[in-house]
Amino acid sequence: MYTQNPYKTKIIVVAHTPLASALLAVVAHVHGSLPSHVFAIDVNPNDSQTDVAQRVTALLQSEDILIFTDLLGATPHNGALSAIHSDSRTTLIHSVNAPLLLRALNYSHLPAQALHDKLTLG
Repeated sequence: MYTQNPYKTKIIVVAHTPLASALLAVVAHVHGSLPSHVFAIDVNPNDSQTDVAQRVTALLQSEDILIFTDLLGATPHNGALSAIHSDSRTTLIHSVNAPLLLRALNYSHLPAQALHDKLTLG
């Protein structure tokens, strides 16, 4: 069972439906439950970039946030990018996959920028 550790970074997966929820199901399967600081936003075919930005904005708070998206330049990515354009506490990584998301959870105690660097630079 997943034990809640103190964390600093909220993790949001924004992807074409049903990928975001499916990735969180993998996390719950591996850890035994879903950590409370991990969220999914499934983007439906008719959702606009504005719809996605509003859903992402609803999850933005005063804490560090790392957002994962599936496809660079697609509606989930562009909507998330639009929502965070001036928020220095939030970083974004595209091309999310299960191993990357699981690795992010292992280091989610790090601030968002340090976590981003850990995942993208090694």
